[in-house]
Amino acid sequence: MTKTFTTLLLVLFFTFRIVAQSDTLQIEEIIISANRTPLLYGENARIVSIISKIEIENAPVSSLQALLEMTLNADIRQRGANGMQADISIRGGSFDQTLILLNGVNISDTQTGHHSLNLPVDMADIERIEVLEGAGARIYGTNAFSGAINIITRISSQKEIRAKLIAGEHNFYQTRAAISYPIGKIQNNLGITYKTTDGYITNTDFKSYQAFYQGKLPLRKLNLNLQAGYADKAFGANSFYTPKYPNQFEQTKVLFANLQMRSKGKVKLISNFYWRRHQDRFELFRNRPAAWYKGHNYHLTHTYGFSSNLHFNSQIGRTAIGLEIRNELIMSNKLGDLLEIERQVPGEIDGVFTKSKSRLNGNIFIEQSYSYKRFFVSGGVSANWNSSFAWNFSPGFDAAFRVADKLKLFASVNHSVRLPTFTDLYYVGATNIGNTNLKPEQAVSTEIGLKYLSRSTTAHVAVFRRFGSNIIDWVKSDSDSKWESKNITQLITSGVELSVNQRFTNGFVRFNYAYISTDKESNSFISKYALDYLKHKFSFVFQHKIYSNFFASFRASVQDRAGTFALFDTLSGESSETEYDVFTTVDARLSWRNKKMEIFIDATNLLNKPYYDLGNVAMPGRWIKAGVKLKLNL
Repeated sequence: MTKTFTTLLLVLFFTFRIVAQSDTLQIEEIIISANRTPLLYGENARIVSIISKIEIENAPVSSLQALLEMTLNADIRQRGANGMQADISIRGGSFDQTLILLNGVNISDTQTGHHSLNLPVDMADIERIEVLEGAGARIYGTNAFSGAINIITRISSQKEIRAKLIAGEHNFYQTRAAISYPIGKIQNNLGITYKTTDGYITNTDFKSYQAFYQGKLPLRKLNLNLQAGYADKAFGANSFYTPKYPNQFEQTKVLFANLQMRSKGKVKLISNFYWRRHQDRFELFRNRPAAWYKGHNYHLTHTYGFSSNLHFNSQIGRTAIGLEIRNELIMSNKLGDLLEIERQVPGEIDGVFTKSKSRLNGNIFIEQSYSYKRFFVSGGVSANWNSSFAWNFSPGFDAAFRVADKLKLFASVNHSVRLPTFTDLYYVGATNIGNTNLKPEQAVSTEIGLKYLSRSTTAHVAVFRRFGSNIIDWVKSDSDSKWESKNITQLITSGVELSVNQRFTNGFVRFNYAYISTDKESNSFISKYALDYLKHKFSFVFQHKIYSNFFASFRASVQDRAGTFALFDTLSGESSETEYDVFTTVDARLSWRNKKMEIFIDATNLLNKPYYDLGNVAMPGRWIKAGVKLKLNL
């Protein structure tokens, strides 16, 4: 550990030397959607972290999940590597409490948050990522409980072809081909990606396919935007859900489509029609099943809906009103109510659906923002009705005061709601028992802090507290019991965070630190998720031009996790509750590029440190990859 911190200190020293010798570059004001009415980054009274296009292109990673790892107060718990499966939580919440959006459309999985990051987009498709910290139910509706992530894709109006090839250890290969080709007024973008590896340990191999299309048609009074995507991931799931049976396997398939209409007048109207289909097959035994094994788990969800958001400016500020209607359906052999007639699982010879459940969700909202000289206030309320859980209301209020030209004081109070997933309600397995009597989670979140914004520097410090009630968690009384989903009486989460982002002519440097503490008021139990959070997280990102066409990117993270996991002894077959070790990971990229081509080499976990993100799932050691990107104009 001493050697690691010495290395980090040396890197920080030389970083500051480089920054001090560089000219500053003015920060572009980005329009963010952390309110119902879009605001400039500098106007917003909430904490919104931005991962920019440049940072995405230069990051020394090959998956969105690994990219999100460096976001302030985001906890990415990967099962395996390269984005096969990962849970994300914000500010000490659980993976089911973070809402995932694609271009503003809710694509979170209703079966389980384990699947919410199963996306049909490649990193190369993304323009930027907005991470809203804290309660967002008033903004995005239910399930934006502790935060929300909005992934915004890019669309090019140029005629060009782009290609990427990456190869690395463990027989890792990634290929990508993309084309942008306008036809008349219609802008067309299509990208296809394939990834595969033999795995870094037994049963961590995978194959992954992604395809994503975007089209844009500008008309006289509105813009039409169409996006559609498909992803298919098949992977060895070594110890994913229980270490007793490490030879697990899983395959997921997702289809997504969205048609958006965006008006051009003074009164802005944005409407979306969307559909998401997710299919999952989980095998507890990839081969040689036990005699008692009754077969694989099959799940299929259909989520479709319509949303409309109208906003305009007037003498009383910015006003937004809107609604969303969303239907969620699951077909399964594990989740839901018994079907009268069994149904065949699409594409599976031996699979049969025996259960099903659907629920309808409606949401209406109103929000008002107003600014006067140095003051800014924003308030609103979201009213949600669900066919299984009746009405829930989420009011909220944000305020900011500019105490100096570059310094702003901000505060907020927001209420949030999270509905149980189908897994929370119905799943019964060898190690888990669901609970159909669960209630929605409720929380009141408060925060106060300072923001600094100049031509080249953004920084903030914030203190927050979340008062949660009826928090849903999988718990058990001892190591030998089954996990059961229950509403915890009360959970109070407190934290402090600090972020500094310094940009200069040929790069940037960012420092993040977050501390979280959670107090529970309930009976003693072993928690699987709610009390298993990052207590301390330090992250450092540095991207810079070295010389001429040579560039370097460096990332480091130190994580100290609260909670325990049941460490499994393969010889004795017994488990013992064990605390997570503090660990440090370092990733780096060295690249050469011009306007047509880029050649790069990546090294993840450069220090080759053994660590666990979640339970008994061992993460990979040092992994070196090299690649090339090409861009040709047509």
